[in-house]
Amino acid sequence: MSKGVKWLLIRRASQLGFLALFLVGPLTGMWIVKGTLASSLTLGVLPLTDPLMVLQSLLARHVPEATALLGAALVLIAYALLGGRLYCSFVCPLNMVTDFAAWLRRRLGLKEGLGLDRRLRYWALGGVLVAAAATGTIAWEFVNPVTILHRGLVTGGILTGGAALLVTAAIFLFDLGVSGNAWCGHLCPVGAFYALVGERSLIRVVAQGRDACNDCMDCFTVCPERQVIAPALRGAAKGVGPVILSRDCTNCGRCIDVCSKDVFNFGLRFRNEQLARGVTAVKTKIIAIAIAVCLGFAGITGATAADVKGLRGSSPDTVDKASATFKVMEGTKHARYFRDQPPLVPHAVEKYDIDLELNHCLRCHEWPNSDKERAPKLSDNHYMDRNGVKQDRVNGNRYFCTQCHVSQVEAQPLVESTFKPVTMTR
Repeated sequence: MSKGVKWLLIRRASQLGFLALFLVGPLTGMWIVKGTLASSLTLGVLPLTDPLMVLQSLLARHVPEATALLGAALVLIAYALLGGRLYCSFVCPLNMVTDFAAWLRRRLGLKEGLGLDRRLRYWALGGVLVAAAATGTIAWEFVNPVTILHRGLVTGGILTGGAALLVTAAIFLFDLGVSGNAWCGHLCPVGAFYALVGERSLIRVVAQGRDACNDCMDCFTVCPERQVIAPALRGAAKGVGPVILSRDCTNCGRCIDVCSKDVFNFGLRFRNEQLARGVTAVKTKIIAIAIAVCLGFAGITGATAADVKGLRGSSPDTVDKASATFKVMEGTKHARYFRDQPPLVPHAVEKYDIDLELNHCLRCHEWPNSDKERAPKLSDNHYMDRNGVKQDRVNGNRYFCTQCHVSQVEAQPLVESTFKPVTMTR
């Protein structure tokens, strides 16, 4: 791998890899990870939950399920060891957007813009926690750009996709036109939270070759948190460093990529003296491999198809694979076989998701979409509660369509029926 782009390519591969894990299920039906970055379930076994979301839930006086608490504990332990802001540089999908805005600012020669205090993000984090306690809800998750973007990418709905596009565009234009690295470096409470989590983490960037520094300032130019570099790089006379100990460092590796003198590398926080004399290439590779392996388990944090609080429990409703195609099934003449039987669905539904945030069936069958899609409109009783009171939206008792409706297929019975009726006589 050529000098100058190694860690950039690793970051992009990591970010796109996590997205691919979440998208492969909705796109192909092969579910590796269910959920989003707020909460997920990997291979049906490993729960991972955003600890910030769990903290909001606790402050809102709602105790999450045991699996959510376990998932949050796993994530906290991983980021506490590896560095909390690894989430920002290796997992968060918005990082690609803000990186592009920063690159474009440099290409256009734009000035720094509005000066923002980096402590604002910690104030924002405090506001998020206060809002949760005051409202009794996980209020931040309704406006969290990461949650909105990831939900839009995973679900692919019109509303969620539109919201994701608007939020992403707003952050891009804000970073581009108002201030460089404004969102991630100054305002984002998620980054502030993970910075606190990883304040004592083991994996750190180390200026092990700072004696060779030629003051080119390339590392300061590309670093999104440039205030973290000086103590480790310039602190030899004061006995400071060479390990970058600031919690704001994202461990992104940009300084490693751009330095022509090989001043920087990854190392461990508590081995200052040994790292000052230089860490061997073997140790550096081992640390890099450890980061990649652990991120595979810790990075998939994230609101919430796998751990959603549904009307029927903690898991979203699922549908059986009724057919391999979406064409209308032929050979069956009757839609109903007994009185009040719900009509059969004349197409496959294996790719149709139904949870509290998304119902693919309603895209075609709910008014006014039914006219445009030329699909049968939901009957009026779907808009009534148990007492017959009409509502302006589909009633919760009728929302999970596959509780009653199944795909129409021609299938032979698994076991031949030998039942014979008995003639009743008086």
